[in-house]
Amino acid sequence: MVSRLHCFVGYFGELLILLYLKLKWYYVIKHCYCCKFSEIDLIVSKKKELIFIEVKASLLEEDILISYLQYQSIVNSSKYFLSEKLSFLDYPIRYDLCFLSLTKRACLYKKCLA
Repeated sequence: MVSRLHCFVGYFGELLILLYLKLKWYYVIKHCYCCKFSEIDLIVSKKKELIFIEVKASLLEEDILISYLQYQSIVNSSKYFLSEKLSFLDYPIRYDLCFLSLTKRACLYKKCLA
């Protein structure tokens, strides 16, 4: 069972990254996109590039991992998103991963998860 604190930390981390991306002039298409496969934390675009972002936030100082199964669900969700939003079909796609440690006040933003 996921605790309320865990959910709050994750959501707060997503909002921090959302603010950061807006300050960098990214266009936010969707926050918390949910479909039958899974959910994608953020979908943004910049310069005709579509970016699917998974945000991992933690209060602890431990590393946060993403499993192959989580990666596959993100990819499947992105394909489903593109099947619904045909206007983005000609955009190049990128998968990013953002690790956010709230105690270390550190953020590691990895481009191109794929």
